[in-house]
Amino acid sequence: MTLLNQTVWHYRAAILNLAVLRLRVRYNNSALGFLWSLGNPLFFMVVFTFVFTVLLDNAIPNYPIFALSAIMPWNFFSGALLNIIASVPQDRDLLTKLSFPREILPFASVLSDFINFGVAIIAITLILIVVGQGAGIVLLALPLLMLILVLFTAGLGMLLATVNVWFRDVQEIMSVLIFGWFFITPIVYSLDEIKADFNGLPVKQMLQIVNPMAGIISSFRQVLYAHEWPAWDIVGLAAAISVVMFIIGLAVYHTFSPRFAEEV
Repeated sequence: MTLLNQTVWHYRAAILNLAVLRLRVRYNNSALGFLWSLGNPLFFMVVFTFVFTVLLDNAIPNYPIFALSAIMPWNFFSGALLNIIASVPQDRDLLTKLSFPREILPFASVLSDFINFGVAIIAITLILIVVGQGAGIVLLALPLLMLILVLFTAGLGMLLATVNVWFRDVQEIMSVLIFGWFFITPIVYSLDEIKADFNGLPVKQMLQIVNPMAGIISSFRQVLYAHEWPAWDIVGLAAAISVVMFIIGLAVYHTFSPRFAEEV
């Protein structure tokens, strides 16, 4: 907690400025700018809707919102994770020329992606309200779910970013693994469709432990699609895993960060 106070609060302006800089670089010479934060999930929503309702005749009602409610948090997770992993080599000039807490780099990366995510969530929520699909009071669960998602993403990102300093293949490996991770997470299907057990193994419960994104994504969907409070046992498990992951990731990153400048 002391480390977070010393870094996040004391260097909050630097973190925000670097996050804004990352967004400016990302959208430099882009005609749509921040609209891409909406365009990307909407595009995949259309593709998945066509595949699973037209080609495969999926029986899930209102499939576009079903898909969109999971695509948005997943896009944040996958994009922010890869950006955090790449942040140390990407900012080698800052590392070698300036003295500052190295934790600023992953925090700025996750903040820049969170700004995009926040814009998308707000815009889509307003659209749902306008078309009569608003979730009502259960929207109050969103800040908690977003916090859990950020903690897990930042923690795992810092852990992998540390390893990536010495083994640059980590970044490329994760780009591939993210694709497979997508399909073992209930994004195009629901958590309820997963078998409760397989050959005596509690598959669904094991999936939520091994893959916290399963519980996180299903909780977002519960709020935005089903208009219900998320299952608090699932939220609690995801929160516990996310907090532990964040603590481990931050500790590992902080321990090895003094050596980053000489390694990049």
